[in-house]
Amino acid sequence: MAWQKLVLEVSSDDSHRLEQSAMEMGALSVSLEDAGDEPLLEPGPGETPMWSRVRLIALFPENSDRAAVSSALTIPGIEAEWEQLEDRDWERVWLDDAEPVCFGNRLWICPTNQPSPDTQYAVRLDPGLAFGTGRHATTALCLEWLAHAEVRDRTVLDYGCGSGI
Repeated sequence: MAWQKLVLEVSSDDSHRLEQSAMEMGALSVSLEDAGDEPLLEPGPGETPMWSRVRLIALFPENSDRAAVSSALTIPGIEAEWEQLEDRDWERVWLDDAEPVCFGNRLWICPTNQPSPDTQYAVRLDPGLAFGTGRHATTALCLEWLAHAEVRDRTVLDYGCGSGI
C-alpha cells in the first residue's frame, strides 16, 4: 500500500484547525513539527505551548483526491507540498542510518548491521522504531552511569520497557 504525504507550513494559529480538517478529509495521521528552530521548554501546569511556525504533515490513503484535499486545507499564500510514499518495511528501513553510539567513553550500543568497535563493552542490538538506540534521555543517563560502574559478579536488572538495554 502506498500513501500520499501532504506537508504545509502554517502559523500556530492555523495548525489546530488544519489538523482537524485533515482528519475530516480522511487523513490516517497528522503530525505537527517545529518549522523553524524554536525550542519549547517545559510548560507550566495547564499550558500547551506551540511553535510560532508549524510544519503539518498528514498521511492520506493512496487513492485520495489531492486537489480536493488541497482545496480544503490550503490557506491563501501557503502552498501544499505532496509526495507519494511507497510501501516499505518501515521497521527496518531506518536501520540503514543507525550507527553505534558510545556512552561513558567505553560502553557501546551497536546495531547488528554495523561493525562493532574493538571493545569488550558492546551491546549488539537492532533498535526498534521507538526503543533501542539508547538515545532517550533517561536511558542515556543510565548507560553513562553503567559505563563507569563496577558490575563484575553482580546482577543488573533493567526495569524499563522496550529493547532491554
